[in-house]
Amino acid sequence: MRSLAPVFLLGALVSLKAADVRLPLPKAPVRVVIADVKAFDAALTGSYRQFLHGTPEATDPMLSAWRRTQVGSKLEAQWSKFAETLPLDWGTIQKLQPRSLGLALLEVGNLEAVLVLDTPLATLPLEIPGGESKTHGGITYTAVVPGAGDASDDPDRRMGLAWARKGSRLFLATSERALKLALDEAQGNRGVGPSLPGLISLELDLEALRKDRYFNREFLFEPGPETGVLRAALRLEQGCLVEVREGRTEARDIVPTFRVSGAASVGWEPQGTEFWPAFRRGLLEPIPAPAEKPVPTLRALPEAAQGSAEDRYSVDFTRPKLLATAAEFEKGELEAWETLLTKTPISSWGYWVGGDGARAWSFPGLRARMRPFWRPAGPPPRGGPGAPPPRRSATPPKSGWGRASPPWPCAVPAPTSGWAIPRPV
Repeated sequence: MRSLAPVFLLGALVSLKAADVRLPLPKAPVRVVIADVKAFDAALTGSYRQFLHGTPEATDPMLSAWRRTQVGSKLEAQWSKFAETLPLDWGTIQKLQPRSLGLALLEVGNLEAVLVLDTPLATLPLEIPGGESKTHGGITYTAVVPGAGDASDDPDRRMGLAWARKGSRLFLATSERALKLALDEAQGNRGVGPSLPGLISLELDLEALRKDRYFNREFLFEPGPETGVLRAALRLEQGCLVEVREGRTEARDIVPTFRVSGAASVGWEPQGTEFWPAFRRGLLEPIPAPAEKPVPTLRALPEAAQGSAEDRYSVDFTRPKLLATAAEFEKGELEAWETLLTKTPISSWGYWVGGDGARAWSFPGLRARMRPFWRPAGPPPRGGPGAPPPRRSATPPKSGWGRASPPWPCAVPAPTSGWAIPRPV
């Protein structure tokens, strides 16, 4: 897996096979194509394989997050009903020895979809339930259970089942309508291949999805600047799965590229709207939900003179005693950061996460204003009698790199400039 030769060979084979794959998928808001099922299966490891086989660990974070969403909980309930008619998981699909497969999701709310598999087997090792035999365009198909796309009488069931076999292609659909549309493509000798080269490719019609009422209700994300068709692919590069996306969006500045060794995750955000919360949680306060005002308000100790209203020897330093007119907490050093970012907003920023949990940020455009925010590498300075003031580097780098390493956020040499990392003092 670590050798580059097998990776390049696999990529070349996938690209050659992908060029020949044409599956009869109808036009739909979502279309997925796996051009080489064997290559895709070989790349699956760990929790990815367990998830597709329907056997994820009970503590799997992806499963827990999935079940907490409205879409995940509803889809899991509907899939359970579908599995009562036709148990289907990745292991079952592998028994069919598919060379390639594709999925088209026609209607999000009704879970109306069709799966097309290209298999060399004349006899299928899968017991597909029988039903009413029908014909469409000269092709015989079987309608087993009506789905919501067929105006089913069962309000609790979205996914029906209809299937057909034409040549080496097996069609499995959740509605007769979806099946007929796929059969029309097959009869017309039309087909689609991968939208991008890779182990698996995805094609999203953003305009169609944004018009879907169910999609807008269940997927609670603000519409982005992307338009038209978004294409994505999952590729195997240097032993790692990498997602690639292509599409149309608004005009933006050129995005910098950079390489940092030892990265578990690295990327560049072309918009600066999410910089401050990410920067604060990842570097200044590495906790999931930092408070808006995290610093307890301080006030002077009580008078030591005899007869004073308050006894200083009864003060509990772990419980700040506040005046009635004083705020309980304050922003502390965050106020200086907010002032800086208000005067010079971040337009784009990069991030780097190391395998040991270390984090780094790059945010260009603050060269002239970073001088008060720099301190040398090492633990946070401690105050007290005789403590020297913190030293600051003479000149900030061209684009600041911020990095945090356990157990505290601290300054370390920047990967490209050799300067310390910005942090308020």
